[in-house]
Amino acid sequence: DHQVYENLRAQPRVWLVGEVQVVRDWYQQLQRLRGEIKDEQGRAFDPRRMAMVDWVYPKKFDSVDWQGIGLSQGAAEPFAPESAKILSRQPGSLEIETDAARPSLLVISEMAYPGWQAAVDGQPVNWQRANHMLCGVPLTAGKHRVTFRYRPSAIKIGAMVSLTTALVLLSVIWFDWRKRR
Repeated sequence: DHQVYENLRAQPRVWLVGEVQVVRDWYQQLQRLRGEIKDEQGRAFDPRRMAMVDWVYPKKFDSVDWQGIGLSQGAAEPFAPESAKILSRQPGSLEIETDAARPSLLVISEMAYPGWQAAVDGQPVNWQRANHMLCGVPLTAGKHRVTFRYRPSAIKIGAMVSLTTALVLLSVIWFDWRKRR
């Protein structure tokens, strides 16, 4: 006899939030996520409505005004689940379509490892760690196509080292072959 349980509080792989809160201390972020502490306004953390980041650019994050996302405002109404949907998902690559009437932060359930690259409507943008370990991309109001690709620098460095090694080995073999002639 088996039972299947559904987690009714689970978040989708991508979603939009209308409020961004700066929580610089990682331990405090964990406490907020676990519900151990509340924000300055006495509210528990609600990932459907808000996201936590550990820093923001001084005034603007690329072309997105953080105040417009609700950095200093109360919790905004949650976005409809269909406001962010995955068009294509492959290892190391996501293509997402969003549609929002107001500025928002796209939260992506991928670990915030260095090497992720984001683009909004084909233009490269900076992404931000959100909710302690996920990725967030700020968006202006309207429809957007967001691409998120994993391109760690270790792969580029490894490829360059391998290519250099192959060229050195080929040179040694070629010089040895010429000497024997």
